[in-house]
Amino acid sequence: MKSNKRFVAAAILAPLSVPLAMEIFYFINSDSSSLSTAVMIFMVASLGAYAGLILLGMPTIYFLNRLNRLNLWTTIFAGVFGGALVANIIDELMDMTPTIVEPPTVETSLFGAACGFLIALVFSIISGQKFTNKPPDTSQPNP
Repeated sequence: MKSNKRFVAAAILAPLSVPLAMEIFYFINSDSSSLSTAVMIFMVASLGAYAGLILLGMPTIYFLNRLNRLNLWTTIFAGVFGGALVANIIDELMDMTPTIVEPPTVETSLFGAACGFLIALVFSIISGQKFTNKPPDTSQPNP
């Protein structure tokens, strides 16, 4: 990672990309847009995005950085799978019949993967991650 300031800015701003995208789709596709519905969508989407980043995203970024594998591709790959996982967990938590456990749906998984992709992409751009990792230079002998 380039600097701690960019990392903190990315951690604060990247999860907001999902609620903003959801608000845009809501206002474009809704015939009668209400402010209370828009606020509720923003709050629920923000809660899910920040929970996913804190519980899954930050530990994943930490381990990828420790393994020297933190780049745009690995972050997006982890974001897609993490987003799908978080969306299915939230779907199960919001289920009104807790006695019946249903398998995850494809729609929920795809929606979560898209949200995870968006957060990971914005996070990578803001934090200044490289496109790929360069392999270590082994042509020069170590002194």
